[in-house]
Order: sequence, then C-alpha cells, then structure tokens
Amino acid sequence: MESGRRGALSWPLITGAVVGLLLATIVVGYRVLAPAETVDPADAPYPAPVVAEPRGYGQLSNAPLVVDRRLRVYAAERRIWADAPVDARASMTPYWAFRRWPAQVLGVVVAPGPVVVGAWSDGKLVALDARTGREAWRAEVGSTGAYNSRRTGAGVVYQPAHLFTATAADGRAVVLSSWGGTVRAFDAGSGALLWSRPRGCESRDWTVDGAYATVDCAQPTTVDLFDAGTGTARPVWRLSGGDPTPIACAVGHSDCRAVRTSTSAWLLGPGGAAVEASALAPTAAWLVGRFAVEQTTPTVITARDAVTGAPGWTWQSRDGAAATLIATEPGRIYVLVEQRTLVTVNPLDGTELSRVTPQPEIVGTGWRPAHVYARDGFVAVERVRGPENSVDSSYFSSGEPVLLLGS
Repeated sequence: MESGRRGALSWPLITGAVVGLLLATIVVGYRVLAPAETVDPADAPYPAPVVAEPRGYGQLSNAPLVVDRRLRVYAAERRIWADAPVDARASMTPYWAFRRWPAQVLGVVVAPGPVVVGAWSDGKLVALDARTGREAWRAEVGSTGAYNSRRTGAGVVYQPAHLFTATAADGRAVVLSSWGGTVRAFDAGSGALLWSRPRGCESRDWTVDGAYATVDCAQPTTVDLFDAGTGTARPVWRLSGGDPTPIACAVGHSDCRAVRTSTSAWLLGPGGAAVEASALAPTAAWLVGRFAVEQTTPTVITARDAVTGAPGWTWQSRDGAAATLIATEPGRIYVLVEQRTLVTVNPLDGTELSRVTPQPEIVGTGWRPAHVYARDGFVAVERVRGPENSVDSSYFSSGEPVLLLGS
C-alpha cells in the first residue's frame, strides 16, 4: 500500500519534469533558430593604405574586394567581414564582421565613403561603414533567393545580382537595387531613397556613365537610360543586333563602359549617344582605355582602336610561353603566363610594367583561373581544377584557392 502511494505521487513529478524539459527545449530552439544579427565592430584604427608591389602575396580562403587599399572585404552564406592589411599573405583575424540568421547573402558592392552594401534574402539592403563595420543604413528592397556562390564567395562579391553602384552627375555615390520588380536608387552615404521605378527585363540591367541602363523588353534593340542620381530619363540607345550584354564593367554589372550585341559593340558617347565600336564585337575582346584588346594567339595580344579599328600595339610572350589575358583595370592589363607569372602590360603602348613569378609553393600547379578580380594593382585569382559541376573539394585547387598577387 505504501509502495503504491509513492508511485502515485511520482507521476506529477515526472509529468512536471517532462513539461519543464520540453519548455527548456523550446526556449533553446527559439534562441538558436530565431532571427538574429551579430556585429563585431572594428576595435583598431582604420588601417593605412598599402601600395601594391609586383610580388606574390599569398593565398586566401575567400575572394576579396579591395577597399581603399586598406581592407579586404569578403562574403559567405550568412556573413560579411573584412580583414587587414590588404597585402597580408593569408586570411587574418576579422577587422570587423557582420552576421545575420537565417537570412543569406545575395550580393555585395562597395561604394565610396567607403560603404559596404549587402543584399540579403529576407528583402533587406544593409550598408556598413567600412571603417568600423557598424551599420550605416538599411532599406527594404524585396530581395529574395538563396546564397548561390561556392565557398570562396566569389560569385556574390564579383557578380552580385540586381545590385549596382554608380556616380551621379553631382559626384555623389549611388547604390541601386533592382530586386523585387522595382529599381531603387539610394544615396550611398545616408541611405536616402533618391528615386524608384518599375524595373525592365529580368537580369538585363547595369550602370554606365552615371546612368542606370535596362533593356526594353518589348524592343530588345532599345536600351533605356535613367540618370543615376535623379531617375530622369536620358536619350535611349538604339542598337543593331539586339540582346545587348554589358562589358568592360568595374565589378559585376556596375560602371560598365560598353555593350556588345550579336553583331557589334557600342560605347556611350557624349550626351548618352551610342557610338559603334566594331573592334569590340569579338566576344574575346576587352575594352581598355580607347583600345579593344584581344588575345589573337596563345602567345600574342593585340590592341586596336575600339571605334576605328586602327592597329595599336602588339605584345608577345617570351620564348613562346602560353599566355592568358585574365583581367584589366584603368592603366593596367594583366596576363598570366604559363599559370605562374603575372605580367602587367601598359594599355597605352603594350610595354611591360612589371613581371612577377611567385614561389612555386604559393602558385601551385595543375589549375586554371576562374573568377579574377583586379583593383588598385592587386589581383585575386580563384584557382580551380575540377569540372564546374563537381563539389567544392574537387573543384578548387586547394583549401586556400584564391591567389593574391601585386603589380
């Protein structure tokens, strides 16, 4: 009898313990899964600028954006962060970091200020002061989707979707988003909405010469232009060939200097007029300054006037070594020779500005370049070896697949 009474009394205790355990599990689950943001701001002075030198710096795990020659900014599925100095041979302890959960990074751009702006899958545009890592402003832009880059993050920093930068006629920096069926332009410094309008065709927009450009869906040979600072319509481009693709862009589809159609290519002339540049028509041609630069053989690179087609200069690799034109930026053309030597060529006359062959253990062997980024004399090369559809462990050349070089 006494034993039965003890058993009867234990059931409430057991039930209470089970309920308490369930409540604790729910609380812990909510804390883990609830939306959250974490900011680890900079706790050191803004680093001094670094001048690029012609040498191999090292290897990185992630693809960097160079900011002010002071920071390297990276992105992963749920965070954006920076490290310094720019010329560090390996990834460093973050200078600042910004994380969000469960939102994912869809694209990142850098605007003068400097401001690092990220588009997130929950519809938010969040701008961070690059000097501190603290939030500068945020806006709702209707961005949706999922992180679609591999583990280096190169896709979201070098080809950000629906996210652009531009410089308005009055000199102010502008960030534009075309997510959610609407184009929105924001002052990069304050986040103030400058203008908005319905967007054009899906994934067929870019910025050029202080303007937002979009293909007219009903007339693919027409490109509509809107002033980046005011949204005022500019004279449209009417192009032959249709299906224009932006080329010669600073990063992604921002600050592009030309478009290529199926039959020719076009530059933006004074007053928004489209000037045909037939020398840019070949898909392998790069626009550098006034020249269309093209690799005509595995060892030879030639330049022609982009508009007139008049011959410019010729560069040839030494001793018949195979060369690949991998990137350009104002004042520099970058050529990779036999996947181990970076040659910097002057786009004015084809002369060599520098030549650097890093140590073999830095460069590695048996790889090919994928994403390549050049800024202020720094060159980041994403090295891959496997087929496009392979998993990351087979696709990339190593655990630190991004080669950082200087010119």
